[in-house]
Amino acid sequence: MMRRLHPWICLGLLVLAACERSREMPGQQGKPGRAGETASQQDLDEAGPLPAKSSRPPREERLETRSPLREALARAEKIAEPGARQKALAAVAWNALELDPDLAREAFGLLATDSPEKIPLIQHFAMRLADEDPNAALEWAECLGSERETAAAQAQIALVIADSDPGRAAALLSESGVAGREFDVAIVQVLQRWAVQSAPDAAAWVAVFPPGGFRKAGVEAV
Repeated sequence: MMRRLHPWICLGLLVLAACERSREMPGQQGKPGRAGETASQQDLDEAGPLPAKSSRPPREERLETRSPLREALARAEKIAEPGARQKALAAVAWNALELDPDLAREAFGLLATDSPEKIPLIQHFAMRLADEDPNAALEWAECLGSERETAAAQAQIALVIADSDPGRAAALLSESGVAGREFDVAIVQVLQRWAVQSAPDAAAWVAVFPPGGFRKAGVEAV
């Protein structure tokens, strides 16, 4: 029996197609935006889609809530103070996830790269998409706007992969991790899961790290 594609996967495929188009059309320049930021349609495409949940409210309920969400996005865009604007845009993205994924994706695309409001959304999307298809999630992560955003997504994907293939998860982290607390926590969690399946392999992986606090934490996790 053919399994029905989850909407999160369908939207993931859309952004992968956008990435392919961006590779075929180099040299496109963004247009100036608010407060000195730059944005283009290519930038929004590369930011990745907001995965959508399979079960949505009835059409009439979506129509009733769509207008207030659209109005909330319009108000958020007009906020002059950058920090307050980012918080308002992130709130719209979270609130629209279930009711209007397209609008949520639009709000997500307006968030500043590497902003503290955008990273949690990326982590949430990455984990949900990885639950359905880790490979599609990894390709989506590669389309994000910065090394930090990609690493944040990959850390969450690694945690999902670790349940079935901790060695692959550890390799993913070692190849793409950006130093920081979130990366350290992900490494420890992957090691804990790996040690349950094969403590010698997990210990051998930790042994390649240079001496220091991180290596000590890894050994203790194993």
